[in-house]
Amino acid sequence: MTRIKICGLFRHVDVSYVNMTLPDYVGFVFAKSPRQVSEQRATSMRKVLDERITPVGVFVDAPIEMMARLYNQGVIQVAQLHGKEVAKRCRLLRQESDVPIIAAVTLARPDSSQLADSPSELCYPPEADYLLLDNVRPGSGQRFDWELIKQANLDRPYFLAGGIKRFNIDAALRLKPFAIDVSSGAEKDGHKDLRKIEYLVRKVREGEKP
Repeated sequence: MTRIKICGLFRHVDVSYVNMTLPDYVGFVFAKSPRQVSEQRATSMRKVLDERITPVGVFVDAPIEMMARLYNQGVIQVAQLHGKEVAKRCRLLRQESDVPIIAAVTLARPDSSQLADSPSELCYPPEADYLLLDNVRPGSGQRFDWELIKQANLDRPYFLAGGIKRFNIDAALRLKPFAIDVSSGAEKDGHKDLRKIEYLVRKVREGEKP
């Protein structure tokens, strides 16, 4: 059963949209981004988020204390880690908290200058509960070569992110990820769009049917 995460909520109306459509996860981005939210805004949005939806904090090389604090305060229930020191921060965060962890991993061709190792040689952080497979530029709205997933020797459930939209969500679902992660694909003119969210959630739910 594939799940769906709508990432990058930054307005209270975004919360109303997901409360109506009930994706499995939503993402609050605490890193520098057009969708970045402060701790105060995330706390305010969390208070009105439907309890059936799991809030994920998205961080890039964030302080361990900040991630643990947001989890302990109930603002987030999962931490998604990006950046240059993902493995190290997964280890440090696990020492400080029992928050479930999603570790972002970039897949690229073995001859790419953007990634030294081939997908089959990647070392996944042992402390991470899930992986997130994304473009080399997270948040770009561009998909990576999904054929690389077959070579990656994934050893745990993964979220599939990067350029997932209405026209390619069926192909994404055929890969049978743990979850589909959508941000710009659920937007119109840079803001979350109710109709797009409805469509994407419905497609994932339909994929659950035998």
